[in-house]
Amino acid sequence: MGTSASVPQSDPASEKGLKRHTCVQQTQDTDTTALFGASLQHLREEGRLQHGVPLVLKSMVDFLEKYGLQQTGVFRVCGSAKCCKTLRECLDRGESVDLERADVPTVATLLKLYLREIPGGLIPHIHSMCMQQALKDAKEGTELVESLKEILHRLPDDNYNLLSYLLYFLSQVATHSQWNHMTSENLAKVFGPCIFRVPESPRMLEEQTMCNTLTLHLLEKHTQLIPNTHDSCTGCTHVCNNNHTHTTQSTESMLSPTHLQQEQSCTSEKECDHSVGVANETSALTPTSADPLSYRFSNIDMTDMDVREGNSIQFNSFLFV
Repeated sequence: MGTSASVPQSDPASEKGLKRHTCVQQTQDTDTTALFGASLQHLREEGRLQHGVPLVLKSMVDFLEKYGLQQTGVFRVCGSAKCCKTLRECLDRGESVDLERADVPTVATLLKLYLREIPGGLIPHIHSMCMQQALKDAKEGTELVESLKEILHRLPDDNYNLLSYLLYFLSQVATHSQWNHMTSENLAKVFGPCIFRVPESPRMLEEQTMCNTLTLHLLEKHTQLIPNTHDSCTGCTHVCNNNHTHTTQSTESMLSPTHLQQEQSCTSEKECDHSVGVANETSALTPTSADPLSYRFSNIDMTDMDVREGNSIQFNSFLFV
């Protein structure tokens, strides 16, 4: 699809402004080389974060920004199960991988899989429960925004920075919904299970519905919920400060996907639980009109990591070690 680019190693000195604290008990990594299923703290210690974002996820976002923004049903059309498995195994072994040889559905599926395997979830369950309660208690939109903002500020720094980066990217996807049909509502349905880890219980369906609703609020109100977020800095030479946890953080910790590319100087496998035909997937991409405060999703796809069988591909020249 084009010329591949190398991903630089993270410079620990460039991230020293990030406050390191632990609000959530992370599970220990059993494989120190694996990228999928590794905690964000572990990736930081291994130098595999760049400005607070995992290098492997940054490479996927760069690829999708380049090739996927106008593709119909991006994040809903099935990727290749075989290619996803091969890519994951290569990345976990620390081998060179050229995403330019992959296709958009496969990389999009891989990105969702990566998010779903973050230990404890991108938004841990204790924060998720607080956010769900805020959604139930809020009488109007302003009250909900303030409550969610306060809860988000309690996230561990790495989770907060990655969430901000992801929301900025997904907002860019939504701005191209005229072509890709991925409105904020459709993105919330797809990424709710990726952002929130809902444990199995009799209330699982109800809780996932609320988490999808919260994801919609995050997408539509992210500039209010995470102040000085990425889109306010688009085109700027310097990146805005993020006052997460009421501390002064490095300006390098909150770069947008575009800035991460431009600012070079600042230098459980559940892949294929459910298969849906491309025609059925695309037909489901109809925008939904609803009051965001009372928004509820119907026909929730609890296993939106669906992939299809495909031919294997070759990889080289993209290093994540």
